Amino acid sequence: YLISTDGRNRLPGFLKYLQGRKKAALAKFEASDESLPPLSSSSSGGGRAMLVVPYDPPPIPPEDLPPGVDKSQVMFVKYLRDEHILLNDDAKKKQQQKIQQQKLQHQKMQQQKLQQEKHQQLMQRKQMMEQKKSQQQQQSQSQQSQRKIQAPPPARSA
Repeated sequence: YLISTDGRNRLPGFLKYLQGRKKAALAKFEASDESLPPLSSSSSGGGRAMLVVPYDPPPIPPEDLPPGVDKSQVMFVKYLRDEHILLNDDAKKKQQQKIQQQKLQHQKMQQQKLQQEKHQQLMQRKQMMEQKKSQQQQQSQSQQSQRKIQAPPPARSA
């Protein structure tokens, strides 16, 4: 629980604002010292954390209130500290860059594939054209040889 200390009585209005919109308030921060305990054996102390003010906080038990503090000046806050939830900005940027690189590689591979297919189609067309030419040449040669055979020998005049 957080207690308002400025005396401006703004917490009730803030909580009504959150409830009306069914939104939670978030505050991310990074500890500047090593006073926070480490999250795991592999990490050091300090690091990132987050405060969450839910729009539907649980009721505050009166016995938890300090003496002389009104319920309207107390706010329920969740304190979160998890490496998986709180990825730092650098990790997010690296992740986005990795995704972009993968997309670029995928596009390059698709372009290469298209170019290879076009090249194969061109080669097939060339082969077809060459086959047609050779067939036409064979046909014309066979027609010429048939004409020579069918043509009567020239008459000899004496």
